[in-house]
Amino acid sequence: MVTRHPPGRHQKHWPQRKLNRVPPVVAIGVINADNAAAVVRSGVDSIAVVSCLYDCSNPYDTALRLAAICNSHSYF
Repeated sequence: MVTRHPPGRHQKHWPQRKLNRVPPVVAIGVINADNAAAVVRSGVDSIAVVSCLYDCSNPYDTALRLAAICNSHSYF
């Protein structure tokens, strides 16, 4: 069995199938409509954009543009 902690310290056993899962990678911070495509191409699973939408003059159009960027680079 594979343990998460060193022997003798609150050992918890994890099934091998759970260890094979890779958690999603989310890019956070300084992402905007100008650099979103490069961020998505880097291989992240998703992006988080907050300041980009708050700081723009038209959040709706910016959100549509960001969604289009993400959808055009989708690997699914």
